[in-house]
Amino acid sequence: MPVVDTWHKTVKLPDGSARREKSASYGRGKRWAARYRDSNGQQKSPKFRTKPEAERHLKKVEGELARGLYVDPSAGQVTLKEFAEDVVKNASVEESSRHDLERRFRKHVYPFLGGSQLRAIRPSMIQEWIKGRSAELGDQTVRTVFDNLSMVFQAAVDDELIARNPCRAGSVKPPSVTRRKVIPWSVELVSGIRSALPARYQALVVPGAGCGLRQGEVLGLAVDDLSASKHTLHVRRQVKLMAGKPVFAPPKGGKEREVPLPGHVLSALAAHMERFPPVAVTLPWKHFGGKPVTVSLIFTSRERKALNATYVNAYLWKPALVAAGVLPAPPAGERIQAAHDKGFHQLRHHYASVMLDSGVSVRALADFLGHHDPGFTLRTYAHMMPKNEERAREAIDRAWSAVDGLRSPCAPDVRPSDSQGS
Repeated sequence: MPVVDTWHKTVKLPDGSARREKSASYGRGKRWAARYRDSNGQQKSPKFRTKPEAERHLKKVEGELARGLYVDPSAGQVTLKEFAEDVVKNASVEESSRHDLERRFRKHVYPFLGGSQLRAIRPSMIQEWIKGRSAELGDQTVRTVFDNLSMVFQAAVDDELIARNPCRAGSVKPPSVTRRKVIPWSVELVSGIRSALPARYQALVVPGAGCGLRQGEVLGLAVDDLSASKHTLHVRRQVKLMAGKPVFAPPKGGKEREVPLPGHVLSALAAHMERFPPVAVTLPWKHFGGKPVTVSLIFTSRERKALNATYVNAYLWKPALVAAGVLPAPPAGERIQAAHDKGFHQLRHHYASVMLDSGVSVRALADFLGHHDPGFTLRTYAHMMPKNEERAREAIDRAWSAVDGLRSPCAPDVRPSDSQGS
């Protein structure tokens, strides 16, 4: 791996001796070239103004090659936008998640960093971007987009386009997000919201609060998913919007599940179906253009079409929250305020609180909710579980209450020393 003077060349003379002469490049451009072969065996010859600069670069490259950390400087010339679009397109995520990624990058990343080459983006630029976004967005949103951006840079590191992920530098400080404790709604509040919904949609609350279903799973609930004989509800699908169009899709995580079907829920759904008969609805499976699937949906619009979360939230759920006093009424002509912590998901939290208060195990609750990791269930709902001290007292009281009832009040108080031989 030599350092070469490109302004001169060695010429062999007829007598076998050699002489240095000016090359065709003499006086033009940088003089010193650091020549080496990269990890793929390709010849590289970056040029420098001085010989010490070339020697330092060559020493750095030799060390990187020896440690397996070498990255071709020309590889990171692709722009962040070009590379991120490719990463998002090939990401192993559900289509709805892919659309979310595309939207976040389009709104919050590309206008600020998208035109920069990967290799040119420094930690200081990432920190400046964080500061600018934090002035306009909430900490949770900034943190989510930051994590997505870091994922893209890590993919570039894995592809050996850049040496380091600038998002992981010690000087980069993304907003820290404190996980809020879930505060479950009471039965009275859930009942009040249900009553505030239009009659056709009141029963939407029941599978969420009574079986722990997600909103999309409730909207995709079909008659055949209910088993009165087995007292179970089979969660097979959800209704999702893909590029603004409804489709049927597997439940979150791609896994079907069965949950207990309480008599109260079955009765409420039966009453709903008697008043608003189910409708056979056909939608594509997983994506627009997918295989058509037809099911008899329990919940449909007045137009006999599948409901979607966007419509339900804007025109049914939020107005019901206002009517129930959960959200303030907006000024005339304005929209109801955002209610991220008061969404349909609160019904799942209510369900979880009732289950835990009744002694259902975290493992079983995780299965009912469709959580792959019971640890996530525990972290989310641990504060709702009855205190161990209280449960211990109640357990002993229950176990010994029958025995205490059989015991004679006149029975002698036997001490250990009385029953032992002297």
